[in-house]
Amino acid sequence: MTTTTWVGFNPSAALAALIVLALSACGGGGTPGDATPSQQPQSITTEIDCAANASVNTPLGRLHNNAWNQQAAGNQRWRQCLLRQDTGEQRLYGWSWQWPADTKQVLAYPGLTVGAKPWEPGPGNDARFPRALAATQKLLLAYDLETTSTGDNNLAASMWLINTPTVANPPDEAAITTEVMVWTRTDGADWSAGDTPVAEVSIDDQRWQVFAQRNWGDASGGSSHRWTLVSYLAMSASNRASIDLRKILADAQARGLVSGNDYIANVELGNEVANGTGTTWVKAFSVTIE
Repeated sequence: MTTTTWVGFNPSAALAALIVLALSACGGGGTPGDATPSQQPQSITTEIDCAANASVNTPLGRLHNNAWNQQAAGNQRWRQCLLRQDTGEQRLYGWSWQWPADTKQVLAYPGLTVGAKPWEPGPGNDARFPRALAATQKLLLAYDLETTSTGDNNLAASMWLINTPTVANPPDEAAITTEVMVWTRTDGADWSAGDTPVAEVSIDDQRWQVFAQRNWGDASGGSSHRWTLVSYLAMSASNRASIDLRKILADAQARGLVSGNDYIANVELGNEVANGTGTTWVKAFSVTIE
């Protein structure tokens, strides 16, 4: 079993806070006027990169300022950035967006990715991927995000499935067979695209609606390749989850939507954005594979 975990918690800072509280309670023989208020560490937010499709490697994975469908906004102004926040010894990563209010299709998907995204040159940023579906017993994605937003956006995990054990350089789009999306929060828009769910299922104490669209393609017009889009929509919204994505894939395979001969190229987590503004901070993130 291999596990990669990052959590936004600093034990040293917590211990220091407890010591300060203990000393304050005990007193020191002085007067109230002698007490010095404890200094709370200031939070400093930095815009790492605001260029479209910029990428930054971090301890969490690759932070990607994905603006894959920006042309759909036309000549309207927009801004999307990768962020870092430092508070004392604690560091968080995140992203922000400002898109026109009148757009009605997905324009961007800023977030984190681990693995080898098949739209980009291999080998990727995590040697565990691509991973044979048949050789994977568990693919546990756990996260805790904090999002403040307006407009139409969601929180989605995504996996690209390919029919080869490697991602080529340059990438071969023809290897892509399936995209599997797992939405745990949707705001505003009808993220089911108006389709009738093919099923409802309970996985990991969550009830999901299952959608499937074959012969799916690139809405930006950048590729003529087609694949199957499979989407699992949580029926109770949350920015915090622990999901065994292997169970999702097994359910999709049992429905004939995923091939057991495929490979999991990567795992992404981010906000699909159609319009409005928002900021997301990643408080915890981990991927465990067995």
